[in-house]
Amino acid sequence: MKKRFITAAAMAAVTATVLLNGCTSPQTSSLVSSQTETESPATEQVQTEESTKAPETAAGETEAEAEDVVRTEAVYVKDSEFADEGKLVFHNDTLGDFICILSDFTVMPEELKDGETYVISHSMVMTMSLPGQLPQVYSIRTMDDPYQDSIGTVKAIEEDSVLFERADGSQFMVNKDSLGNTTVQEGDLCVVSHTQNMTRSMPGTYMEVNRVAVLPQPEEGTEAASPTESLTESTEMETITAE
Repeated sequence: MKKRFITAAAMAAVTATVLLNGCTSPQTSSLVSSQTETESPATEQVQTEESTKAPETAAGETEAEAEDVVRTEAVYVKDSEFADEGKLVFHNDTLGDFICILSDFTVMPEELKDGETYVISHSMVMTMSLPGQLPQVYSIRTMDDPYQDSIGTVKAIEEDSVLFERADGSQFMVNKDSLGNTTVQEGDLCVVSHTQNMTRSMPGTYMEVNRVAVLPQPEEGTEAASPTESLTESTEMETITAE
């Protein structure tokens, strides 16, 4: 009788254990599965946000620094059909034929020789016409001329010197004696012709300067021509030339 009672009790205990495991396992699995399903969308959302977020780019990587003067070596073409009063034609392998428009502030050698190579200092502006035209030519120099041009805005006028700042933010100074008869004031945009001889100070001072000229500025109340208008004028010029 006692053995039967013990056996029955043991069987009851085993049965209870089996039932308990059978009941709790599905619930545990369901709970774990439910938590996994609940967390998955959040994980996917984080991954999506990370994959679609654009990388940050420094301004210096996307914005080109402005250059104030371009130096171009080219051969003078004296008898070009495009040559005219106030317009000289040059040629190189990169630009082909192009026209330099002369102005009051364009420095030139005493004589230009056909077929000789010259250094042309000019702005980055060039018309879309054929051949292209450079409307802002600062100088046309021989290859052995030690002088070159810098464009700078007058930032400060001191007792013995003048401080200029280029378009890229770099600064330089010239002695007041280098101004000659030129009068400058803060904010003036000037072309300065100088050699590479410069002091070691910060900012450096050009020691050999043979020209400081104030560049003409648009009159108040006038607006600069839009690129579309400039392109239209270039197209009309091409038509006239072709005719």
